[in-house]
Amino acid sequence: MAILSIPQGKARSVLALTCAAALTAACGGAAPSSAAPATPGGAPQTITVTMTEFAFALDHPPNGPGAYVFHAVNAGKYPHSIELDGAGVSDQTSSTVQPRGTTDLTATLQAGDLDMYCPIDGHRAKGMETHLTIGAAGSGTGGY
Repeated sequence: MAILSIPQGKARSVLALTCAAALTAACGGAAPSSAAPATPGGAPQTITVTMTEFAFALDHPPNGPGAYVFHAVNAGKYPHSIELDGAGVSDQTSSTVQPRGTTDLTATLQAGDLDMYCPIDGHRAKGMETHLTIGAAGSGTGGY
């Protein structure tokens, strides 16, 4: 075993850097996907959409135009689906998800208004819809 001799002032810096590296590795080493803006042609950003009776809950809204994967999780007791209309997409629909199931819907969004709703019999009329505004690239808007 080799013994390394480091002056005390530098030892603190080395220890701090070592701790920071260990924490970064332990926490996954990357910023959450919501921190980076979506970019046209770039890797799709994932948004988890939890579906229940009769509502959608997004873990974060789209933050600009670009490619997205809507990861739909059915936490309800009835089958659900996602349909997107607006912001560059028209009638784009996921597969139907049974209770406790998941599916992914990939869409490339443009700036503008987007409606997300469940197209299954009467679910939209019961309130299973949300309206999103996709802001222009770099505008920092995108909400629901």
